[in-house]
Amino acid sequence: MVLNGVRYFPIVLAAILSCGSPIEDSGKLITLRESPMPLSLEDYFYHPSAYVLTGDAEVRSRHAVFFTEENVVLVDQYDRVDVSVVSLDGARVVNRSFYGEGPEDYTEITAAQVYNEEIYLWINNRQQLDVYGMDLGFRRRIPVELSAGSLLINDEGLFFYRAWYDPSNPAKFSKVTHDGKLIEVYTFEQEERWLPPISGDMLVPLTSKSLLQYHPSSDSISCIHATKSTAFQIDFNGHFLNAAHIRDLHPLEQLKYVNGFEGYRTLQSGIRCSNNEVLFSLSYQSKPYHLLVDLDGKTATRYSQLVLGGFSLPKNVRFLGSNEKGTWFMMAMTTWEMSGMQSKVSPTIVPDGGAIDQESSVLVYLPYKR
Repeated sequence: MVLNGVRYFPIVLAAILSCGSPIEDSGKLITLRESPMPLSLEDYFYHPSAYVLTGDAEVRSRHAVFFTEENVVLVDQYDRVDVSVVSLDGARVVNRSFYGEGPEDYTEITAAQVYNEEIYLWINNRQQLDVYGMDLGFRRRIPVELSAGSLLINDEGLFFYRAWYDPSNPAKFSKVTHDGKLIEVYTFEQEERWLPPISGDMLVPLTSKSLLQYHPSSDSISCIHATKSTAFQIDFNGHFLNAAHIRDLHPLEQLKYVNGFEGYRTLQSGIRCSNNEVLFSLSYQSKPYHLLVDLDGKTATRYSQLVLGGFSLPKNVRFLGSNEKGTWFMMAMTTWEMSGMQSKVSPTIVPDGGAIDQESSVLVYLPYKR
């Protein structure tokens, strides 16, 4: 069954989990404030590089995108169910279609991650995590007896998060070893975290041993470290979307309520700015904004504009991901030209039999300042 774009799988854990580790709530309230000035991304990033990919490697809006030191990986999870690997110098493009019913074929890829120069494809309805090299050759299969829609991998292990309600499966957010053994199950008190996500992957890497977990329908975020887990609540002063109100509504009524809501809603596209700062997009009064959350300072600052290299980025700029090296986003070619960015950054063209036109996308990579 599909609801709000989320596919439900009634899968039961083979092993019964005795208990969960609660996300510790120490009354950590994050104060909301508004900045009259734009957020300058140069405070965190420098020397942007840009790429226009063509042919099989063309960046499409449905792609999950990952950067490594030498490659960019594009994963089409639902439509074409294919993966492309492009070397950053534009010299090599490898593409493979995975659509089918064979042992290494899938009808969809639930989630994807890149870790230690390997590509991890999570197939939820098979409860398996398949690992491929940058040549897209099969490496190994990791069985994981969980039901989940989001995945993040760091040095501590594999983290799986399930945002839909399944009474037969008590594990919502679980930590698993790199070879697939369950370590720990985290629990939340907020009912909003049981709701289907409006959008977003909901897991943000902070360091090699920590991550941040959020939900588009919740005003609470959780920081998961190697040794402790802490919950924070952003104080939207009662103006955040009431997820409990829509819990029992029909999906069409949920959508109608969300689209008509004039407060804060849809916390999504979270990316790392530093070890303790995360940048989100969100909607306020039906207009796009960005929210910079400082976990150490316990502040959340709302910005109406992002600036890069002296140029204003479009208000609805879409960040696609981040890691310990940098972050990346996508812009339409027409928007790129209108922003004036092309006067400072000339995109690398990666030809693969496709044409470049105004419908092409520009993929921008921002490394962190050291």
